[in-house]
Amino acid sequence: MFDDTLLDSSPSRVPVLQGIHYSLGAVAGGLGFLAAFYLLPLFFGLRETKLLVIQAAIVGVVSICYALMLCYVWADARHAGLSGLMWLAVTLVLNLVGLLIYLTYSAAKTGNWKRATVPIAYLGEVFLVGVLVLLPLIYTEALPKSLLIGDIHIAPSPPPPSPRAIAARAKLPRHATVDLMKPGS
Repeated sequence: MFDDTLLDSSPSRVPVLQGIHYSLGAVAGGLGFLAAFYLLPLFFGLRETKLLVIQAAIVGVVSICYALMLCYVWADARHAGLSGLMWLAVTLVLNLVGLLIYLTYSAAKTGNWKRATVPIAYLGEVFLVGVLVLLPLIYTEALPKSLLIGDIHIAPSPPPPSPRAIAARAKLPRHATVDLMKPGS
């Protein structure tokens, strides 16, 4: 009954990525981190260690994702009976576009569109959210121009009161306060 669901978890389905693929992704991430850590200072002159580690970590994570994408295409193409080497080359050259082309082609070839819909939906959602986040940052016409250009002038604070004003204020008679809310006041 549940064999035709979108997120099929029956034991007859074997995951495409195996342990060796995750190991290859980890190795690629480590190599990407080390390469970025040692090459970024040479090309961009970065000297701050904290910033360098953060940027190298980002390169490492992107390397892991890229390696896992290539492993997925290789293993899935071989499993589906397609040319693994050709699709690996297409994905290597075209990156995410190559992955989308492979998913569409393999789904059409095998007749199983369910396995392509989830990754395509995730990629479409990431693209849409990215566009919605970046648009306000790119187009700043809605911001007031006075905040973007010009200086803000702050008036100087008033001088402190003179000793005569303080003495005159101290000589003023004090009036008793009457609480109008109390009965009998």
